[in-house]
Amino acid sequence: MREAGIAEANGSILVQTEPNTVVNSAVELTYSGGARPSYVDEEFAMSMPASSTLRATADASVFGPVVAITSLSATSQRLQVECVSEKLGVKTARLTLPPRHTVFSRVCSGEDTATTGFVAAINAESKPVGATGISITSNTEPGSFAAFALVPHTTADDRYFSSTAFVDPASLKSAVTAFVGVPVGSSPLLPSGNYVPALTATNFSLQPVHLAVAYSRTPVSRSPVVSQQHPINIPPRSSITVELGNLEGSPDIQNSFLVTASAAPGDVLLKLVSRGDGALRQVELLPKDANELPNGGSHPWTLANGADSNLLLFNHSEKTQNYSVHMGGAGKVWEKLYSCNRWKP
Repeated sequence: MREAGIAEANGSILVQTEPNTVVNSAVELTYSGGARPSYVDEEFAMSMPASSTLRATADASVFGPVVAITSLSATSQRLQVECVSEKLGVKTARLTLPPRHTVFSRVCSGEDTATTGFVAAINAESKPVGATGISITSNTEPGSFAAFALVPHTTADDRYFSSTAFVDPASLKSAVTAFVGVPVGSSPLLPSGNYVPALTATNFSLQPVHLAVAYSRTPVSRSPVVSQQHPINIPPRSSITVELGNLEGSPDIQNSFLVTASAAPGDVLLKLVSRGDGALRQVELLPKDANELPNGGSHPWTLANGADSNLLLFNHSEKTQNYSVHMGGAGKVWEKLYSCNRWKP
């Protein structure tokens, strides 16, 4: 954007490939307006819709999430946005999305209209909303829009952001969610500090939901240790935050969570972050549908400029699994077969 002479812009990126080709993409966002840079990764949303609704859960903050919605359609759309927040309850709003446009909104903070851009959205006043679930439904066909949200956080002397990825609830295969490679305590792979996981959950349904949380850690040269955490109950149409403290972690972030909801797939959405008290404020973990086949992901990686990339595999099934791992770079492909016992990262 700088090379094109554009100092500030709001919009979207669309990646289109030639037939029979595969491109794996991600966007890395850097916010340099705070005391330290804040980094956010956004994976590209694949256009394989099953419904006209997208949902997400944002972690708790004194600020409401800034929601960006991009039109993928040549016609205007009417959107109904529903926010289920920990502090403000349920709020709804209606937005108009012009063709091929990107709009920014803070409807979860009580605003009913779209803002002029991201900078204006994050600088506006906000009410404390806590954890927030967001549901967006279009009046047009599936796949007509995409959405992403950023949540501003503030400390005594700094500001940073966490990301909020949306999913089509009709595309989920199960009500079981895995979070792989969760920092608990300290880790030699991360900046020094004590990391404490916090689970955010939104129940979009009209029925109370029960969450069963299983925690698996792998001590050095030992079999995995699995413990069942206290059950979590979520009232209808509400969001909660549960800090998963007092847990013993394993080296090299070989810790994973498996969360089972007593609800239909898509009725409950989860987000897990691990908050640090050092230079790294928090680590975000992507939720993985336990029954989704391409859970391995195809995220780009790098070893440039002294960077390290670590691949974490978690077997949450009832039997030993074999994994075929392929890594490509500089025109070469490396592959290896791994065997992983039950409940072992």
